[in-house]
Amino acid sequence: MAMVATGIVLAILILLSGYWFSRDTSTKPQPLITFFTSSFEPTIPPKITDTPTSTLLPTFTPLPVFLLLPTNTPTNTFTPIFTLSGHIIFTCTRGGLNHLCIMNADGSNLKQLTDGYYNDYYPSLSQDGGTIIFVSNRTGVFQIFTMDIDGSHQTQMPLNLDDISAPDLSPNGEWIVFSAVQDGDKSLWLVKKDGSGLRFLFGPASSEIDPVWSSDGSHIAFASSYSGYVELFTINPDGNDLTQVTKMRQSIGGRSAWSPDGTELVFYAGPYQDREIYLVEISNEIVTQLTQGGNNTGPCFSPDGHWIVFTSSRGGSHEIYIMKSDGTGIIQLTFDLEDDWQPRWGP
Repeated sequence: MAMVATGIVLAILILLSGYWFSRDTSTKPQPLITFFTSSFEPTIPPKITDTPTSTLLPTFTPLPVFLLLPTNTPTNTFTPIFTLSGHIIFTCTRGGLNHLCIMNADGSNLKQLTDGYYNDYYPSLSQDGGTIIFVSNRTGVFQIFTMDIDGSHQTQMPLNLDDISAPDLSPNGEWIVFSAVQDGDKSLWLVKKDGSGLRFLFGPASSEIDPVWSSDGSHIAFASSYSGYVELFTINPDGNDLTQVTKMRQSIGGRSAWSPDGTELVFYAGPYQDREIYLVEISNEIVTQLTQGGNNTGPCFSPDGHWIVFTSSRGGSHEIYIMKSDGTGIIQLTFDLEDDWQPRWGP
């Protein structure tokens, strides 16, 4: 029996071995790890070449301009469109009295030029920037005075007229136009700078005030109630060619100012404590409002015509402001507890 069993086992082993070596091994699963076999072939990583056939480039989001660090050599230089040049002369209230102050057009280097127990008003600069003309009651009644731009050589021009105001020197420096009262009426007058040649220019209506020369000296603009309402008029220096420029039919205030090219006048109008700045084109009488609120008065063009200086009480007291000639870009120049007003812009 033992021999038969042994034979059966051997037969089974022979059959199994034949099956093992005769079967197709192409689909035989390979072991994950083979130990101690000569058929082991390690996996070789692919060769990395110097120039890859496909490269994924990183992407970057640029920083905002304001986060970039400045370089030592800027690529762009900002050049302002407008240059604030020249001087602004104005009435400055100090200690309850009115005196004259001057500053650079950007508000720097502010200086008080007059001081005393009297009142100075209506300053303006000559076209060459060397002379200031104004009125003062330091001798008892308001008379015309002149002085140098630094406040020196203050000289009175005695005239036999009452309540003189708003003197303005002609561009050639020869004639002064001003407003004065005679026989109860306020009229316009001319006098030479040396005090000679006094002559009547225009009046009387109930009020002729605040005359100003055009930049070429060919015309004088002023406010008058000649037509019933206070409006702006122009007249030649010889008293001819009276022309009404505005038909606002509301209370136009005092001093206006010519644009340097003589085509426009800037002025103020409106009810008391609610004045606005306006621009009128002389050729067609088209009026444009430049300000909105703040009680604005006393406008004057800069010598280049790009800016307008004016007074406003929008912050409480009257202070000096400037704005571009289209009414934008308003900048406050003075910051005093007392009033600064009646500005004129010269060289």
